[in-house]
Amino acid sequence: MRFVMAIPGPSLQPAIITCDGDAIVHGTMSVGGEIISGYGLPAGRVTTGVGLYGISCASTMYLPPEGGHHAGRYGSALPFSLEGGSPGGFLLRYSDTNCSQSAPAMDGGEGGGTLVLLAGGRIEVDGSVTADGVSFASGGSGGSLLLRGAAGVNVLPGGTVTA
Repeated sequence: MRFVMAIPGPSLQPAIITCDGDAIVHGTMSVGGEIISGYGLPAGRVTTGVGLYGISCASTMYLPPEGGHHAGRYGSALPFSLEGGSPGGFLLRYSDTNCSQSAPAMDGGEGGGTLVLLAGGRIEVDGSVTADGVSFASGGSGGSLLLRGAAGVNVLPGGTVTA
């Protein structure tokens, strides 16, 4: 079996893996925000749909930030969108009750990226394929996955595909 992987340059490009035969996933394939948080950004990420920011003023006021809001054709099967998930909103923090003295802001969770797996044969998953957004703070939205096998796609018991 031969794999060809398009290595993303800028992180806005999706990760694309092509295989001329069967593709069997025993381990983990992931473009999830939590896997690479702090070490870069997921392939296929987007900068649109960022969740609304929140505000925290000492201990007197707290408006929570919102999670990511993905735009476009996200969630539809056709036509397939190669856009990843949106990041969650950040939290503006203030150390006083008047909201005038800034404290370090807290970033929202990163959205999942985009992973495309194209196989000339079948795709079988008994491991995991993920494009999940980060769930801490204000969560990033899930990314997008495209698994297309010419002979079908089968997720075995114990296997997971999540975004």
